Amino acid sequence: MRTKALELLDAGDFSGAYSALEEGRLLAQAHRCEASVSEAELLADQGRVLELQISNIPASEKYAQAALLSAGNPISAFEYLVKQANALQNEGEEFGNKGALRESILIWRKAKTLAPFEIAPDRHRKAHNNLGSAVYSLALLEPTNENLLEVAKMNREVLDRDSCDIAPQVWIAAQANLASTLLELGERELGTDKLMEALERFNIALSAIDRKERPADWAGIKNNIGNTLMRIGQRQARSDYFDRAIGAFHEAFEALDPTMECNRAMILMNLAAVHADLGRLLNRAEPLEQSIKDAEAALALTQKSRYPVRWAQIKNNIGSARSSLGLITNDISHWQDAIVVNREALSVHTIEHAPLKWAMSQWGIGLALSKIAATTSDLQAATEAVAILNEAHLIIAKSDNESMKMGVVGALTEAKDLAIGLQNRASYKVEEASPLADKLAMPPR
Repeated sequence: MRTKALELLDAGDFSGAYSALEEGRLLAQAHRCEASVSEAELLADQGRVLELQISNIPASEKYAQAALLSAGNPISAFEYLVKQANALQNEGEEFGNKGALRESILIWRKAKTLAPFEIAPDRHRKAHNNLGSAVYSLALLEPTNENLLEVAKMNREVLDRDSCDIAPQVWIAAQANLASTLLELGERELGTDKLMEALERFNIALSAIDRKERPADWAGIKNNIGNTLMRIGQRQARSDYFDRAIGAFHEAFEALDPTMECNRAMILMNLAAVHADLGRLLNRAEPLEQSIKDAEAALALTQKSRYPVRWAQIKNNIGSARSSLGLITNDISHWQDAIVVNREALSVHTIEHAPLKWAMSQWGIGLALSKIAATTSDLQAATEAVAILNEAHLIIAKSDNESMKMGVVGALTEAKDLAIGLQNRASYKVEEASPLADKLAMPPR
């Protein structure tokens, strides 16, 4: 085409030469666009292969390149940004990577700008919902409630705008997501108002889902209903709520196909938690022993390398149940086991990435050491318990979790009193033994 244009130019046909060049330019542009589309698709395919290998960060980089190549096509660019944000969010949720979660939030916000509600309402709703999900996941790793309050506001906005008739899936998701946020806020705060609202909203969402058509979604919300009932039972010290929670968890578990190991592991983990709560309330060993069985079953379905955050949480649950068994049986082996599993959890729950979860593991270790010290009169164990509980308290005191604040202060005070008492007893024994030592040292008459 360029050769033809030059020939026309030499012949003095300026208009013909210009038209030939324009035709060539448009043809080259078409080839370039076609090549960009093809390259973007290949990059996205590479990203998918990397995701299947749990290489989420490299995968997100491939999707980012694909989105850049598709900048001229907002629809394609949006879909690649969705893939990029999902890969980053998976990295953050599964491995406790707050940096990845923060980056995913930025990408979701960018995706929203490519899909204004007036032009692309469905894509806008998708990006908005997933943005809230990413902010919620980040909030779970942080001690303050700022992000949780933002998520609650985002979901209330959706419910004010959309109805179940207009956008049923979005409406159900917003109800469930708002309920999850209220559940987390209710767990951190005192009282039961937010927990009761969470329970109501979970039930509303569940009523809009057909169990046979969407068993995984139905089971997920039923599982969250169980979680909410468990929290209310904890707050009100009522076994009937624990019994209802156990029933909800069993219904959720039965709705899942055996191949859904990840979902089943989560429900088993929650069953472990509620059985432990029931055992503590009734001061009985049997529910606590069942709790450990449930947790170990969940652990068998949870690879540390694949789901480290969940694996560590299960370890925490086992440690908590072991400590409670120690209180009932006065068998120090349970507290020793609690120390072991909480220290294993610390291999995942680092103070840098998950300070509140790190503090909870430290709390479990310090509490177990304190109980061992009280049983064996071991001053060294008591002193170590005080140091560890104080470290946990320094983190929890900065959080918005009022329930945890009260609990760790109580544990720390008890450990300090124990250490002081053991120290005083040790000092008294030394003073009492001194005259005898002097007598033994006196030369014979």
